[in-house]
Amino acid sequence: MRIVFFSPHSGIRLHSGPEWRLMDGLRTHGHSITVVTCSGALRDFCNVMASMGLTPGSDRVSKHLACRSCQASRAQLKRKFHDINVIDMDDHLEVGDYNEARRIANQADQNSWLRLEVSGIPVGRLASYEFILHRKLNTDSLDEHFIREYRKYLVPVLLSVTAAKKLLPELDPERLITYNGLYGVNRPWKLLAEDMGVPSYSIQGGTGERTRYERLMMYRDDLQQSELNHSNAANRALASPLSESECKSVMADLTDRETASSAFTYSLPRSGGRPEAIRADLGIGTDCRVFLVALSSNDEVRAARTVGTRVTPEPTVFADQFEWLREILDLADRNSNWVFIIRLHPRMLPNQREGRVAPDVMHFRQLLDHVPSNVITNDRQKHLSVYDLMRISDTGLVRSSTVGLEMVARGIPVVSSDSTDIRGFPPSLALVARSRSEYQQMLGVSLKVRNHERVALAASAWRYMYFRDYVVARPVPWRKSQDDSREGVILESATRGVVKKFAHRSRRLVPSVLIPLFRALRSNLMARQENPSEPIAYPDGVNSWVNPFERTLLEASQSLVVDGEDMGGFHTDRLLLDSERRFVGAFLADWRE
Repeated sequence: MRIVFFSPHSGIRLHSGPEWRLMDGLRTHGHSITVVTCSGALRDFCNVMASMGLTPGSDRVSKHLACRSCQASRAQLKRKFHDINVIDMDDHLEVGDYNEARRIANQADQNSWLRLEVSGIPVGRLASYEFILHRKLNTDSLDEHFIREYRKYLVPVLLSVTAAKKLLPELDPERLITYNGLYGVNRPWKLLAEDMGVPSYSIQGGTGERTRYERLMMYRDDLQQSELNHSNAANRALASPLSESECKSVMADLTDRETASSAFTYSLPRSGGRPEAIRADLGIGTDCRVFLVALSSNDEVRAARTVGTRVTPEPTVFADQFEWLREILDLADRNSNWVFIIRLHPRMLPNQREGRVAPDVMHFRQLLDHVPSNVITNDRQKHLSVYDLMRISDTGLVRSSTVGLEMVARGIPVVSSDSTDIRGFPPSLALVARSRSEYQQMLGVSLKVRNHERVALAASAWRYMYFRDYVVARPVPWRKSQDDSREGVILESATRGVVKKFAHRSRRLVPSVLIPLFRALRSNLMARQENPSEPIAYPDGVNSWVNPFERTLLEASQSLVVDGEDMGGFHTDRLLLDSERRFVGAFLADWRE
Protein backbone atom coordinates (compact mmCIF):
# COMPACT_ATOMS: atom_id res chain seq x y z
CA MET A 1 0.00 0.00 0.00
CA ARG A 2 1.28 3.48 -0.87
CA ILE A 3 1.13 5.61 2.28
CA VAL A 4 2.02 9.31 2.37
CA PHE A 5 2.82 11.10 5.63
CA PHE A 6 2.66 14.88 5.73
CA SER A 7 5.10 15.83 8.49
CA PRO A 8 6.33 19.46 8.31
CA HIS A 9 7.16 19.88 12.03
CA SER A 10 10.33 17.82 12.50
CA GLY A 11 11.54 20.23 15.18
CA ILE A 12 8.86 19.06 17.64
CA ARG A 13 10.66 15.79 18.33
CA LEU A 14 8.11 14.56 20.87
CA HIS A 15 5.75 14.41 17.89
CA SER A 16 8.04 13.57 15.00
CA GLY A 17 10.01 10.87 16.86
CA PRO A 18 7.05 8.47 17.35
CA GLU A 19 5.68 9.47 13.94
CA TRP A 20 8.85 8.39 12.11
CA ARG A 21 8.92 5.18 14.14
CA LEU A 22 5.43 4.45 12.84
CA MET A 23 6.56 5.17 9.27
CA ASP A 24 9.47 2.76 9.63
CA GLY A 25 7.28 0.10 11.22
CA LEU A 26 4.77 0.27 8.37
CA ARG A 27 7.64 0.15 5.87
CA THR A 28 8.98 -3.07 7.40
CA HIS A 29 5.49 -4.56 6.94
CA GLY A 30 5.80 -4.07 3.20
CA HIS A 31 4.11 -0.70 2.69
CA SER A 32 5.61 1.98 0.45
CA ILE A 33 6.21 5.05 2.65
CA THR A 34 6.78 8.62 1.50
CA VAL A 35 7.01 11.54 3.90
CA VAL A 36 6.56 15.16 2.81
CA THR A 37 8.53 17.53 5.04
CA CYS A 38 9.40 21.22 5.27
CA SER A 39 12.89 22.65 5.01
CA GLY A 40 11.94 26.31 5.36
CA ALA A 41 8.76 26.79 3.30
CA LEU A 42 6.81 27.72 6.44
CA ARG A 43 9.41 30.25 7.56
CA ASP A 44 6.86 33.05 8.08
CA PHE A 45 5.54 31.21 11.14
CA CYS A 46 4.89 27.60 12.13
CA ASN A 47 4.14 25.37 15.11
CA VAL A 48 7.82 24.63 15.70
CA MET A 49 8.40 28.34 16.25
CA ALA A 50 5.35 28.51 18.52
CA SER A 51 6.69 25.58 20.56
CA MET A 52 9.85 27.61 21.18
CA GLY A 53 7.87 30.58 22.47
CA LEU A 54 8.01 32.66 19.30
CA THR A 55 5.08 34.59 17.85
CA PRO A 56 4.26 35.80 14.32
CA GLY A 57 5.75 39.14 15.35
CA SER A 58 9.12 37.70 16.44
CA ASP A 59 12.20 38.97 14.60
CA ARG A 60 13.52 37.22 11.50
CA VAL A 61 16.74 36.11 13.15
CA SER A 62 14.87 34.20 15.85
CA LYS A 63 12.60 32.58 13.25
CA HIS A 64 15.62 31.66 11.12
CA LEU A 65 17.26 30.04 14.11
CA ALA A 66 14.11 28.02 14.80
CA CYS A 67 14.12 26.87 11.17
CA ARG A 68 17.75 25.81 11.46
CA SER A 69 17.11 23.72 14.55
CA CYS A 70 14.07 22.10 12.87
CA GLN A 71 16.12 21.29 9.77
CA ALA A 72 18.81 19.72 11.94
CA SER A 73 16.20 17.52 13.60
CA ARG A 74 14.81 16.56 10.19
CA ALA A 75 18.31 15.68 8.94
CA GLN A 76 18.89 13.40 11.91
CA LEU A 77 15.57 11.63 11.34
CA LYS A 78 16.45 11.13 7.66
CA ARG A 79 19.79 9.58 8.62
CA LYS A 80 18.24 7.34 11.25
CA PHE A 81 15.39 6.13 8.99
CA HIS A 82 17.28 6.26 5.73
CA ASP A 83 15.02 3.77 3.93
CA ILE A 84 12.05 6.15 4.02
CA ASN A 85 11.48 8.24 0.90
CA VAL A 86 11.60 11.95 1.87
CA ILE A 87 10.23 14.81 -0.24
CA ASP A 88 10.50 18.50 0.68
CA MET A 89 7.43 20.58 -0.05
CA ASP A 90 9.86 23.48 -0.67
CA ASP A 91 11.09 21.82 -3.87
CA HIS A 92 7.58 22.03 -5.32
CA LEU A 93 6.90 25.66 -4.45
CA GLU A 94 7.99 28.48 -6.72
CA VAL A 95 8.52 32.18 -6.06
CA GLY A 96 5.15 32.90 -7.62
CA ASP A 97 3.46 30.55 -5.13
CA TYR A 98 4.85 32.51 -2.17
CA ASN A 99 3.83 35.82 -3.74
CA GLU A 100 0.31 34.54 -4.45
CA ALA A 101 -0.08 33.24 -0.88
CA ARG A 102 0.87 36.63 0.55
CA ARG A 103 -1.42 38.42 -1.93
CA ILE A 104 -4.42 36.32 -0.86
CA ALA A 105 -3.55 36.66 2.82
CA ASN A 106 -3.42 40.44 2.53
CA GLN A 107 -7.02 40.40 1.27
CA ALA A 108 -8.26 38.97 4.58
CA ASP A 109 -10.14 41.59 6.58
CA GLN A 110 -12.50 41.81 9.53
CA ASN A 111 -15.46 40.73 7.41
CA SER A 112 -13.94 38.00 5.24
CA TRP A 113 -11.25 36.27 7.32
CA LEU A 114 -13.39 33.20 8.10
CA ARG A 115 -14.95 33.01 4.63
CA LEU A 116 -11.79 32.76 2.52
CA GLU A 117 -11.67 29.71 0.27
CA VAL A 118 -9.10 28.41 -2.22
CA SER A 119 -9.90 25.46 -4.50
CA GLY A 120 -12.86 24.61 -2.29
CA ILE A 121 -10.67 24.50 0.83
CA PRO A 122 -11.89 26.83 3.64
CA VAL A 123 -8.40 28.21 4.25
CA GLY A 124 -9.72 31.10 6.35
CA ARG A 125 -11.21 28.73 8.91
CA LEU A 126 -8.31 26.28 8.84
CA ALA A 127 -5.78 29.04 9.56
CA SER A 128 -7.87 30.16 12.52
CA TYR A 129 -7.23 27.00 14.59
CA GLU A 130 -3.83 27.84 16.08
CA PHE A 131 -4.59 31.57 15.95
CA ILE A 132 -7.65 31.17 18.19
CA LEU A 133 -5.72 28.92 20.59
CA HIS A 134 -2.66 31.16 20.80
CA ARG A 135 -4.80 34.27 21.33
CA LYS A 136 -7.39 32.42 23.50
CA LEU A 137 -10.22 33.98 21.56
CA ASN A 138 -13.93 33.39 22.05
CA THR A 139 -15.28 35.70 19.35
CA ASP A 140 -15.30 36.08 15.57
CA SER A 141 -15.01 39.88 15.79
CA LEU A 142 -11.38 40.93 15.41
CA ASP A 143 -9.65 44.30 15.62
CA GLU A 144 -7.34 45.32 12.79
CA HIS A 145 -4.15 44.44 14.72
CA PHE A 146 -5.49 40.89 15.24
CA ILE A 147 -6.22 40.63 11.49
CA ARG A 148 -2.63 41.61 10.70
CA GLU A 149 -1.39 38.86 13.00
CA TYR A 150 -3.87 36.34 11.62
CA ARG A 151 -2.47 36.83 8.11
CA LYS A 152 0.82 35.34 9.32
CA TYR A 153 -1.08 32.14 10.19
CA LEU A 154 -2.88 32.19 6.84
CA VAL A 155 0.19 32.30 4.56
CA PRO A 156 1.55 28.84 5.60
CA VAL A 157 -1.91 27.30 5.13
CA LEU A 158 -2.13 28.71 1.61
CA LEU A 159 1.34 27.35 0.80
CA SER A 160 0.32 23.97 2.18
CA VAL A 161 -2.74 23.90 -0.10
CA THR A 162 -0.55 24.70 -3.11
CA ALA A 163 1.97 21.98 -2.24
CA ALA A 164 -0.76 19.39 -1.61
CA LYS A 165 -2.46 20.14 -4.94
CA LYS A 166 0.83 19.54 -6.74
CA LEU A 167 2.13 16.54 -4.79
CA LEU A 168 -0.91 14.39 -4.00
CA PRO A 169 -1.78 13.62 -7.66
CA GLU A 170 1.89 12.91 -8.36
CA LEU A 171 2.37 10.59 -5.37
CA ASP A 172 -1.03 8.91 -5.88
CA PRO A 173 -1.30 7.61 -2.29
CA GLU A 174 -3.71 4.95 -1.11
CA ARG A 175 -3.67 6.36 2.45
CA LEU A 176 -2.61 9.69 3.97
CA ILE A 177 -1.48 10.20 7.57
CA THR A 178 -0.64 13.41 9.40
CA TYR A 179 0.04 14.34 13.02
CA ASN A 180 -2.98 16.19 14.45
CA GLY A 181 -5.30 16.83 11.55
CA LEU A 182 -6.56 20.03 13.20
CA TYR A 183 -3.31 21.94 12.58
CA GLY A 184 -3.90 24.56 9.91
CA VAL A 185 -1.16 23.37 7.54
CA ASN A 186 -2.04 19.67 7.98
CA ARG A 187 -5.76 19.81 7.40
CA PRO A 188 -5.65 20.82 3.69
CA TRP A 189 -3.79 17.58 2.93
CA LYS A 190 -6.52 15.56 4.65
CA LEU A 191 -9.33 17.40 2.85
CA LEU A 192 -7.71 17.19 -0.58
CA ALA A 193 -6.87 13.51 -0.06
CA GLU A 194 -10.48 12.76 0.85
CA ASP A 195 -11.63 14.63 -2.29
CA MET A 196 -9.41 12.23 -4.27
CA GLY A 197 -11.04 9.26 -2.56
CA VAL A 198 -7.98 8.61 -0.40
CA PRO A 199 -8.75 7.75 3.24
CA SER A 200 -6.85 10.04 5.60
CA TYR A 201 -5.87 9.54 9.23
CA SER A 202 -4.77 11.69 12.14
CA ILE A 203 -2.29 10.45 14.72
CA GLN A 204 -1.85 12.01 18.12
CA GLY A 205 0.24 11.39 21.22
CA GLY A 206 -1.33 9.47 24.08
CA THR A 207 -3.06 11.10 27.04
CA GLY A 208 -1.51 8.95 29.78
CA GLU A 209 0.73 10.95 32.10
CA ARG A 210 3.62 8.47 32.09
CA THR A 211 3.26 7.11 28.57
CA ARG A 212 2.25 10.21 26.61
CA TYR A 213 5.25 10.05 24.29
CA GLU A 214 5.34 6.27 23.98
CA ARG A 215 1.87 5.84 22.52
CA LEU A 216 -0.06 7.08 19.52
CA MET A 217 -3.77 7.37 18.86
CA MET A 218 -5.00 7.01 15.29
CA TYR A 219 -8.34 8.34 14.06
CA ARG A 220 -10.10 7.92 10.74
CA ASP A 221 -11.56 11.40 11.16
CA ASP A 222 -11.07 14.09 13.77
CA LEU A 223 -14.65 13.91 15.04
CA GLN A 224 -13.80 10.49 16.50
CA GLN A 225 -11.18 12.08 18.72
CA SER A 226 -13.39 14.87 20.04
CA GLU A 227 -16.33 12.51 20.57
CA LEU A 228 -14.39 9.53 21.98
CA ASN A 229 -16.18 9.78 25.33
CA HIS A 230 -19.57 9.35 23.58
CA SER A 231 -18.50 6.34 21.49
CA ASN A 232 -19.82 2.80 21.61
CA ALA A 233 -16.32 1.59 22.39
CA ALA A 234 -16.15 3.86 25.45
CA ASN A 235 -19.49 2.54 26.71
CA ARG A 236 -18.24 -1.03 26.33
CA ALA A 237 -15.07 -0.13 28.21
CA LEU A 238 -17.11 1.09 31.20
CA ALA A 239 -18.52 -2.43 31.51
CA SER A 240 -15.09 -4.12 31.26
CA PRO A 241 -13.41 -4.73 34.66
CA LEU A 242 -9.71 -3.98 35.11
CA SER A 243 -7.06 -6.44 36.19
CA GLU A 244 -4.67 -5.74 39.03
CA SER A 245 -1.90 -4.58 36.69
CA GLU A 246 -4.32 -2.32 34.81
CA CYS A 247 -5.47 -0.77 38.10
CA LYS A 248 -1.84 -0.09 38.99
CA SER A 249 -1.27 1.69 35.67
CA VAL A 250 -4.23 4.04 36.18
CA MET A 251 -3.32 4.66 39.82
CA ALA A 252 0.26 5.57 38.85
CA ASP A 253 -1.04 8.05 36.24
CA LEU A 254 -3.39 9.67 38.76
CA THR A 255 -0.54 10.04 41.24
CA ASP A 256 1.84 11.45 38.63
CA ARG A 257 -0.67 14.08 37.53
CA GLU A 258 -0.67 15.54 41.03
CA THR A 259 3.04 16.38 40.73
CA ALA A 260 2.22 18.75 37.80
CA SER A 261 5.60 17.91 36.28
CA SER A 262 4.26 17.76 32.73
CA ALA A 263 3.68 20.81 30.53
CA PHE A 264 0.28 19.28 29.76
CA THR A 265 -0.80 19.56 33.41
CA TYR A 266 -2.07 23.09 33.93
CA SER A 267 -2.61 22.82 37.68
CA LEU A 268 -0.07 23.55 40.37
CA PRO A 269 1.27 20.45 42.16
CA ARG A 270 -0.58 19.12 45.18
CA SER A 271 0.77 20.71 48.35
CA GLY A 272 0.44 17.75 50.68
CA GLY A 273 -1.45 19.78 53.29
CA ARG A 274 -4.14 18.03 55.30
CA PRO A 275 -7.78 18.66 54.29
CA GLU A 276 -8.53 20.26 57.67
CA ALA A 277 -5.74 22.78 57.18
CA ILE A 278 -6.87 23.61 53.63
CA ARG A 279 -10.44 24.22 54.80
CA ALA A 280 -9.17 26.41 57.63
CA ASP A 281 -6.97 28.45 55.26
CA LEU A 282 -10.01 29.10 53.05
CA GLY A 283 -12.24 29.90 56.02
CA ILE A 284 -14.63 27.01 55.38
CA GLY A 285 -16.52 25.76 58.43
CA THR A 286 -16.54 22.09 59.36
CA ASP A 287 -20.32 21.86 58.90
CA CYS A 288 -20.30 23.32 55.35
CA ARG A 289 -20.61 21.25 52.18
CA VAL A 290 -18.13 22.17 49.43
CA PHE A 291 -18.78 22.33 45.67
CA LEU A 292 -15.80 22.71 43.34
CA VAL A 293 -16.89 24.61 40.21
CA ALA A 294 -14.48 23.98 37.31
CA LEU A 295 -14.88 26.43 34.44
CA SER A 296 -13.85 25.36 30.94
CA SER A 297 -11.61 27.04 28.38
CA ASN A 298 -13.88 28.31 25.61
CA ASP A 299 -11.13 28.87 23.04
CA GLU A 300 -10.45 25.13 22.55
CA VAL A 301 -14.10 24.45 21.78
CA ARG A 302 -14.36 27.49 19.51
CA ALA A 303 -11.22 26.53 17.58
CA ALA A 304 -12.53 23.00 16.91
CA ARG A 305 -15.95 24.30 15.92
CA THR A 306 -14.48 26.96 13.64
CA VAL A 307 -12.53 24.42 11.56
CA GLY A 308 -15.66 22.27 11.40
CA THR A 309 -14.64 19.24 13.47
CA ARG A 310 -17.03 19.67 16.38
CA VAL A 311 -20.74 20.30 15.92
CA THR A 312 -22.97 20.01 18.97
CA PRO A 313 -26.63 20.82 19.51
CA GLU A 314 -27.51 24.08 21.17
CA PRO A 315 -27.45 23.74 24.99
CA THR A 316 -30.86 23.31 26.56
CA VAL A 317 -30.11 24.19 30.21
CA PHE A 318 -27.51 26.97 30.25
CA ALA A 319 -26.71 29.00 27.15
CA ASP A 320 -23.07 29.50 28.13
CA GLN A 321 -20.70 29.48 31.08
CA PHE A 322 -21.74 32.96 32.18
CA GLU A 323 -25.37 31.92 32.52
CA TRP A 324 -24.28 28.76 34.34
CA LEU A 325 -22.13 30.76 36.74
CA ARG A 326 -24.99 33.18 37.46
CA GLU A 327 -27.15 30.20 38.40
CA ILE A 328 -24.46 28.95 40.78
CA LEU A 329 -24.14 32.36 42.42
CA ASP A 330 -27.92 32.39 42.88
CA LEU A 331 -27.76 28.92 44.49
CA ALA A 332 -25.02 30.16 46.81
CA ASP A 333 -27.15 33.11 47.85
CA ARG A 334 -29.99 30.75 48.81
CA ASN A 335 -27.87 28.07 50.57
CA SER A 336 -25.58 29.63 53.14
CA ASN A 337 -24.12 26.31 54.35
CA TRP A 338 -23.00 25.39 50.83
CA VAL A 339 -19.57 26.73 49.84
CA PHE A 340 -18.77 27.14 46.13
CA ILE A 341 -15.12 27.32 45.04
CA ILE A 342 -14.96 28.87 41.55
CA ARG A 343 -11.89 27.69 39.63
CA LEU A 344 -11.03 29.58 36.46
CA HIS A 345 -9.54 27.26 33.86
CA PRO A 346 -5.72 27.69 33.95
CA ARG A 347 -5.67 28.15 30.16
CA MET A 348 -7.46 31.47 30.71
CA LEU A 349 -4.47 32.72 32.71
CA PRO A 350 -0.68 32.78 32.19
CA ASN A 351 0.65 29.28 32.87
CA GLN A 352 3.70 27.13 32.27
CA ARG A 353 2.77 26.72 28.58
CA GLU A 354 1.68 30.23 27.59
CA GLY A 355 1.76 33.75 28.97
CA ARG A 356 -1.47 35.34 27.71
CA VAL A 357 -4.66 36.17 29.57
CA ALA A 358 -7.89 35.14 27.82
CA PRO A 359 -10.30 38.03 27.06
CA ASP A 360 -13.05 36.08 28.89
CA VAL A 361 -11.21 36.53 32.20
CA MET A 362 -12.25 40.16 32.43
CA HIS A 363 -15.93 39.24 32.05
CA PHE A 364 -15.70 36.45 34.63
CA ARG A 365 -13.99 38.73 37.13
CA GLN A 366 -16.63 41.39 36.65
CA LEU A 367 -19.26 38.76 37.40
CA LEU A 368 -17.32 37.62 40.48
CA ASP A 369 -16.61 41.10 41.86
CA HIS A 370 -19.62 41.01 44.19
CA VAL A 371 -20.48 37.51 45.34
CA PRO A 372 -22.01 35.98 48.48
CA SER A 373 -19.60 35.24 51.33
CA ASN A 374 -19.85 31.49 50.68
CA VAL A 375 -18.29 31.84 47.19
CA ILE A 376 -14.50 31.56 46.90
CA THR A 377 -12.69 32.42 43.68
CA ASN A 378 -9.55 30.42 43.03
CA ASP A 379 -7.05 31.03 40.27
CA ARG A 380 -3.37 30.31 39.74
CA GLN A 381 -2.26 33.48 41.48
CA LYS A 382 -3.62 32.18 44.80
CA HIS A 383 -1.31 29.13 44.65
CA LEU A 384 -3.98 26.52 45.27
CA SER A 385 -3.72 23.26 43.37
CA VAL A 386 -6.92 21.78 41.98
CA TYR A 387 -5.84 18.54 43.64
CA ASP A 388 -5.84 20.24 47.05
CA LEU A 389 -9.30 21.64 46.32
CA MET A 390 -10.58 18.20 45.32
CA ARG A 391 -9.59 16.80 48.71
CA ILE A 392 -12.01 19.12 50.50
CA SER A 393 -14.82 18.93 47.91
CA ASP A 394 -18.05 16.98 48.31
CA THR A 395 -19.21 17.49 44.72
CA GLY A 396 -17.73 18.70 41.44
CA LEU A 397 -19.67 21.00 39.09
CA VAL A 398 -18.50 21.03 35.46
CA ARG A 399 -19.85 21.66 31.98
CA SER A 400 -17.29 19.80 29.87
CA SER A 401 -13.86 19.98 31.51
CA THR A 402 -11.67 16.86 31.75
CA VAL A 403 -11.09 17.75 35.40
CA GLY A 404 -14.55 16.21 35.89
CA LEU A 405 -13.09 12.82 35.01
CA GLU A 406 -10.28 13.28 37.53
CA MET A 407 -12.80 14.17 40.23
CA VAL A 408 -14.90 11.08 39.56
CA ALA A 409 -11.73 8.96 39.52
CA ARG A 410 -11.16 10.19 43.09
CA GLY A 411 -14.66 9.31 44.22
CA ILE A 412 -16.16 12.82 43.94
CA PRO A 413 -19.66 12.90 42.39
CA VAL A 414 -19.95 15.30 39.45
CA VAL A 415 -23.03 17.24 38.35
CA SER A 416 -23.29 18.50 34.79
CA SER A 417 -25.87 19.51 32.20
CA ASP A 418 -26.40 18.91 28.49
CA SER A 419 -24.70 15.54 28.06
CA THR A 420 -23.88 16.27 24.40
CA ASP A 421 -21.58 19.10 25.52
CA ILE A 422 -19.50 16.91 27.86
CA ARG A 423 -16.11 16.35 26.23
CA GLY A 424 -13.85 15.05 28.97
CA PHE A 425 -15.65 11.91 30.16
CA PRO A 426 -18.64 9.63 29.43
CA PRO A 427 -21.90 11.25 30.58
CA SER A 428 -22.82 8.11 32.54
CA LEU A 429 -20.13 9.05 35.09
CA ALA A 430 -22.04 12.18 36.11
CA LEU A 431 -25.42 13.35 37.30
CA VAL A 432 -26.63 15.05 34.12
CA ALA A 433 -29.47 17.58 34.48
CA ARG A 434 -31.97 18.28 31.73
CA SER A 435 -33.48 21.44 33.23
CA ARG A 436 -32.60 24.15 35.75
CA SER A 437 -34.90 22.77 38.40
CA GLU A 438 -33.40 19.31 37.95
CA TYR A 439 -29.91 20.81 38.17
CA GLN A 440 -30.68 22.27 41.59
CA GLN A 441 -32.13 18.96 42.77
CA MET A 442 -29.07 17.04 41.62
CA LEU A 443 -26.77 19.13 43.79
CA GLY A 444 -28.67 17.84 46.80
CA VAL A 445 -28.67 14.27 45.45
CA SER A 446 -24.88 14.38 44.96
CA LEU A 447 -24.39 15.08 48.68
CA LYS A 448 -26.17 11.82 49.54
CA VAL A 449 -23.93 9.52 47.48
CA ARG A 450 -22.73 6.74 49.75
CA ASN A 451 -19.17 5.45 50.05
CA HIS A 452 -19.68 2.22 48.10
CA GLU A 453 -21.26 4.26 45.29
CA ARG A 454 -18.22 6.53 45.24
CA VAL A 455 -15.97 3.49 44.84
CA ALA A 456 -18.16 2.17 42.00
CA LEU A 457 -18.11 5.52 40.20
CA ALA A 458 -14.34 5.85 40.63
CA ALA A 459 -13.81 2.33 39.29
CA SER A 460 -15.85 3.21 36.17
CA ALA A 461 -13.73 6.33 35.67
CA TRP A 462 -10.59 4.20 35.99
CA ARG A 463 -11.94 1.86 33.31
CA TYR A 464 -12.47 4.77 30.93
CA MET A 465 -9.04 6.21 31.69
CA TYR A 466 -7.41 2.85 30.97
CA PHE A 467 -9.39 2.54 27.73
CA ARG A 468 -8.40 6.07 26.64
CA ASP A 469 -4.75 5.92 27.71
CA TYR A 470 -3.81 2.29 27.09
CA VAL A 471 -6.25 0.88 24.51
CA VAL A 472 -7.01 3.74 22.14
CA ALA A 473 -3.44 5.00 22.59
CA ARG A 474 -1.32 2.25 21.05
CA PRO A 475 2.33 1.67 22.02
CA VAL A 476 5.23 2.50 19.73
CA PRO A 477 8.84 1.47 20.49
CA TRP A 478 10.15 4.94 21.14
CA ARG A 479 11.73 6.52 24.21
CA LYS A 480 12.26 10.21 24.90
CA SER A 481 15.75 9.42 26.13
CA GLN A 482 16.40 7.37 23.00
CA ASP A 483 15.64 10.03 20.41
CA ASP A 484 16.00 13.26 22.38
CA SER A 485 19.20 12.57 24.30
CA ARG A 486 21.34 14.53 21.85
CA GLU A 487 18.76 17.04 20.66
CA GLY A 488 20.39 19.85 22.60
CA VAL A 489 23.70 19.06 20.89
CA ILE A 490 21.97 19.08 17.50
CA LEU A 491 20.41 22.45 18.19
CA GLU A 492 23.73 23.81 19.35
CA SER A 493 25.61 22.57 16.28
CA ALA A 494 22.93 23.94 13.97
CA THR A 495 23.05 27.38 15.50
CA ARG A 496 26.65 27.76 16.61
CA GLY A 497 27.78 29.15 13.26
CA VAL A 498 24.86 31.57 13.05
CA VAL A 499 25.42 32.83 16.59
CA LYS A 500 29.14 33.38 16.04
CA LYS A 501 28.52 35.15 12.75
CA PHE A 502 26.08 37.66 14.22
CA ALA A 503 28.05 38.01 17.44
CA HIS A 504 31.07 39.02 15.44
CA ARG A 505 29.14 41.60 13.46
CA SER A 506 27.15 43.13 16.29
CA ARG A 507 26.99 42.31 19.98
CA ARG A 508 23.52 43.79 20.14
CA LEU A 509 22.10 40.96 18.04
CA VAL A 510 23.35 38.12 20.26
CA PRO A 511 20.53 38.19 22.88
CA SER A 512 17.89 38.16 20.15
CA VAL A 513 19.58 35.24 18.40
CA LEU A 514 19.85 33.20 21.58
CA ILE A 515 16.18 33.49 22.61
CA PRO A 516 14.79 30.55 20.57
CA LEU A 517 17.83 28.39 21.40
CA PHE A 518 17.34 28.92 25.14
CA ARG A 519 13.60 28.32 24.85
CA ALA A 520 14.10 25.12 22.85
CA LEU A 521 16.71 23.82 25.29
CA ARG A 522 14.48 24.71 28.25
CA SER A 523 11.50 22.82 26.78
CA ASN A 524 13.70 19.79 26.16
CA LEU A 525 15.04 19.89 29.72
CA MET A 526 11.50 20.21 31.13
CA ALA A 527 10.42 17.20 29.09
CA ARG A 528 13.34 15.14 30.41
CA GLN A 529 12.42 16.02 33.98
CA GLU A 530 9.14 14.10 33.66
CA ASN A 531 9.09 10.72 35.38
CA PRO A 532 10.23 8.05 32.88
CA SER A 533 8.04 5.00 32.54
CA GLU A 534 9.13 1.39 32.34
CA PRO A 535 10.06 0.14 28.85
CA ILE A 536 7.20 -1.46 26.93
CA ALA A 537 7.62 -5.17 26.19
CA TYR A 538 6.71 -6.54 22.75
CA PRO A 539 6.50 -10.32 23.23
CA ASP A 540 5.38 -11.19 19.69
CA GLY A 541 8.40 -9.77 17.92
CA VAL A 542 10.06 -6.44 17.31
CA ASN A 543 7.42 -5.21 14.84
CA SER A 544 4.24 -6.64 16.36
CA TRP A 545 3.35 -3.22 17.73
CA VAL A 546 2.50 -1.97 14.25
CA ASN A 547 -0.31 -4.51 13.67
CA PRO A 548 -3.15 -2.38 15.15
CA PHE A 549 -2.11 0.58 12.98
CA GLU A 550 -1.86 -1.63 9.91
CA ARG A 551 -5.32 -3.08 10.51
CA THR A 552 -6.76 0.42 10.82
CA LEU A 553 -5.17 1.40 7.53
CA LEU A 554 -6.28 -1.71 5.71
CA GLU A 555 -9.85 -1.48 6.92
CA ALA A 556 -10.01 2.30 6.33
CA SER A 557 -12.23 2.57 9.39
CA GLN A 558 -12.11 2.70 13.15
CA SER A 559 -14.17 0.99 15.81
CA LEU A 560 -14.72 4.25 17.68
CA VAL A 561 -18.02 5.15 16.06
CA VAL A 562 -20.26 7.80 17.56
CA ASP A 563 -23.71 6.52 16.69
CA GLY A 564 -24.59 4.64 19.88
CA GLU A 565 -27.21 5.42 22.44
CA ASP A 566 -26.60 8.19 24.96
CA MET A 567 -25.47 6.49 28.14
CA GLY A 568 -26.04 9.45 30.47
CA GLY A 569 -27.49 8.58 33.83
CA PHE A 570 -25.00 8.09 36.69
CA HIS A 571 -24.46 4.32 36.74
CA THR A 572 -23.25 3.05 40.13
CA ASP A 573 -24.37 -0.57 39.83
CA ARG A 574 -21.65 -1.94 37.57
CA LEU A 575 -20.06 -5.18 38.75
CA LEU A 576 -16.60 -4.66 40.27
CA LEU A 577 -13.82 -7.20 40.47
CA ASP A 578 -12.18 -7.71 43.87
CA SER A 579 -8.97 -6.20 42.47
CA GLU A 580 -10.84 -3.05 41.42
CA ARG A 581 -12.66 -2.76 44.73
CA ARG A 582 -9.42 -3.23 46.63
CA PHE A 583 -7.22 -0.87 44.61
CA VAL A 584 -9.80 1.86 44.02
CA GLY A 585 -11.06 1.76 47.61
CA ALA A 586 -7.54 1.93 49.05
CA PHE A 587 -6.58 4.76 46.70
CA LEU A 588 -9.63 6.85 47.67
CA ALA A 589 -9.02 6.32 51.39
CA ASP A 590 -5.31 7.17 51.17
CA TRP A 591 -5.91 10.12 48.87
CA ARG A 592 -8.41 11.79 51.19
CA GLU A 593 -6.08 11.45 54.17
